[in-house]
Amino acid sequence: FVFDHHLPEEGAPLHSAVVNPHTCAPRSAPGENEAGRALCATGVLWAWAWKHSLLPRKRLAAMTDLVALATIADCMPLTPLNRALVRQGMDILSTTPRKGLARLFSRLGIARPGSALTEETLSMKVIPCINAAGRMDFADTAVNVLLGSPNVDESVEMLISLNRKRQSLSLKISKEAELVLSGGVNVILGESWPVGVLSGVASRICGATGAPVALAAPVNGGIRGTLRVPEGADAVGVLSALSSKLEAWGGHKYAAGFSVSRENWDFVRRDLQQALSSMKVEETSVTAIAMAPEEISIESWKEACTLGPFGNGNPPPMFFLARKGRERMLPLGKDGKHIQIDAGGIRLLAFHGENEREALAGADGWVYRPRIDCWRGEERLQYVVDYAVV
Repeated sequence: FVFDHHLPEEGAPLHSAVVNPHTCAPRSAPGENEAGRALCATGVLWAWAWKHSLLPRKRLAAMTDLVALATIADCMPLTPLNRALVRQGMDILSTTPRKGLARLFSRLGIARPGSALTEETLSMKVIPCINAAGRMDFADTAVNVLLGSPNVDESVEMLISLNRKRQSLSLKISKEAELVLSGGVNVILGESWPVGVLSGVASRICGATGAPVALAAPVNGGIRGTLRVPEGADAVGVLSALSSKLEAWGGHKYAAGFSVSRENWDFVRRDLQQALSSMKVEETSVTAIAMAPEEISIESWKEACTLGPFGNGNPPPMFFLARKGRERMLPLGKDGKHIQIDAGGIRLLAFHGENEREALAGADGWVYRPRIDCWRGEERLQYVVDYAVV
């Protein structure tokens, strides 16, 4: 069987060996099989195995750690089913992680087994290392870590090394792409770019600017690209309109990929640029509770976290701190990229805030979210800025 969770082309029948929850009910019946449609491919495989008792259910329950990693990695909406799977999987990751993951956690300086593991830690530290293998080299290295193979220590070191290379390369490509995008261009072909890192770069740029972006690179004589659009837009709909000129395409509402021949690239680039530059996206509203950081205790925040796991479809509670006029912008870290806002002894952390220093300094207030950090064995609350209110 082939297990997939992408939206199939409407009207195109799938092979009988393909298991895809989107084919279980017509799209005109959105309420049917909604939970299944929100699963990532790993979740589809797990649910199929559970439904047909392909393995003892006790053993399947112990494998929800893999489902949790995949669900968070693919930014799937945290519906009640996904939330339950991720919560159970994160409990396993926190208490009894697999041998290879335990080694990776240790090398990354993540909390020891038995300590709480957060969605943010997985998405910002662990998952990028696991994904780096397939992006920069061969996915076998990540599989070795997940399975706890005999050479697991060597594989863990390789993951960390590959992720550092990915970070460096992604930063270089981001700077090149942002320079072109600043001129009003939404579609870029990088002749020397490795295609494996483009999805992460495109996601970061789209998230930071709120603008749709398509990045592409040459692969095996053709061109492969990745498309990211902001909330309210439809990446699959954009590519569907260009399908006659594409060799392959697919994905999700906000993230999709495509392949095109060299001969058709100029036509695709023109039409894709026109579609993205004319895209009308409504600005999303942000809801926050007016509350000062010192009013939030670590105990109350832990209680709020029982509403999690947080992520796509289940955002964390956010809070608003109004400006009083005595706040100071201070450097954070050694590289000069980050800022901390000193608000009378309480400090808000603005990661990569140096690029937005003027907006942060002149803001009427800041929308922030608490997070639990572990320093020298002790838990403490940090306050991370998500928005400057101007």
